[in-house]
Amino acid sequence: MKDGNGLEISTNSPEAIEVINKFGKDLLSMSKGVSDIIGKADNYPENTLIQSYCACVFLYGQTRETDAEAKKYLERANSTLKHANPREKLFLSAAKSWSEGKIEEGTQKLEQLVNEWPRDLTSAKVLEFFYYMRGQQYSGPRFLKTMETIYEDNKDSGYFLSSLSFATELCGDYNKAGALAQRAVEIEEINPWAHHTISHVLLKKGDIEGGIRILEDYEHIWNESGQAINCHNNWHLALMYLENLEYENALSFLNDQILRKKPYLVIQHLDSISLLWRIEMAGYEIPVSMWKSISDIAIQNSSDCYVRITALIIYTLWRERREMRNLQIHYSK
Repeated sequence: MKDGNGLEISTNSPEAIEVINKFGKDLLSMSKGVSDIIGKADNYPENTLIQSYCACVFLYGQTRETDAEAKKYLERANSTLKHANPREKLFLSAAKSWSEGKIEEGTQKLEQLVNEWPRDLTSAKVLEFFYYMRGQQYSGPRFLKTMETIYEDNKDSGYFLSSLSFATELCGDYNKAGALAQRAVEIEEINPWAHHTISHVLLKKGDIEGGIRILEDYEHIWNESGQAINCHNNWHLALMYLENLEYENALSFLNDQILRKKPYLVIQHLDSISLLWRIEMAGYEIPVSMWKSISDIAIQNSSDCYVRITALIIYTLWRERREMRNLQIHYSK
C-alpha cells in the first residue's frame, strides 16, 4: 500500500497508513498531535515505520529518560525488518544512529533517503533536526543543498517551503528566505515553522516594530501548536521586545510560557536561560528567584549529554549571583 505521498508502505492495513499519514502531517505542521502515534504503536507491532516514528518522538526529548524509551521502540522496529522495504530499513537505521549519538552517520543516511525518495517529507523534517544537532548555522549550506535537491518534487508543499526558507535564511539570503516563508504561509496557514523563518528574517533585517506586529498576529496559531514550537516562537517574540528595551514584555514570555506551564522540554530550558542572559546583558536586573526557578528545573538534566553544559552554566550563574548578593549583604552591614 501507499501513503499520502505515494510512497510504498509495508502493510496491508489502511488503518496503519492513516496513522503514518497523520504522524507525517503532525510533524510537518508541528502540531500538538505528534505524540499521538505513541498510543497507536501497540496496535501495529510489526510496522517498521510506526515503531521508528515513535522512537523519534522520544529522541526529540533529548534526555536520558526519553532516550531509554526510544530504544524500546527501536528494538521492536528492529524485529520487523524482515517485513520492511529499503526505505523503511534506511529510516530505522538513521534513527538507531541518532539513539547512539552518531549524528553525522544518521545525517548521511537520511540524506541518502531523501535523495532516493524525495517525496518523503517526514524523513526530510527529521533530517532538519539532525542539521540542528550538528550546529544549524554550521550545517546551513549542507541543509540548503539538500532542500534544493528535492525542490521540484515538493515545491507546492507549504511545509517543505518552510524548511527551505529556514535553510535559505541560515545561508544569509534574507529576502529570498522571507519570500519563501511567506509563500509557505499562503499554502499552509497553520505553519509555525514558516513563522519561525519570518522571525529570523525580520530580526536580522532590523524590522523590530514590524516583527512585533507580525509575530503577535501569529501568536494564536502557536498557542494551538506543539509545545516546543509554541515556546520557541514566543521566545523570538520576546527577543523582539528586548530589542525595543521592553523588558517586562520580554519577561512575560518566561512567566507565561515557562514558569506557569511547568516546563519539561529541553528547548524550554535553553530558551529561558538564553533570554534571561540576554536581558541581563542589556542591563536589566533579573531577580535571583527567577534564575533559581529555571536552574532548579534545568539541573535535573545536567548530566545528560544534550544539555550538560547549558545546565551547569545556569546553575553556576545562579550560585554566583547568590554568593555575590550574600557578600553585598555582608559588607552593607
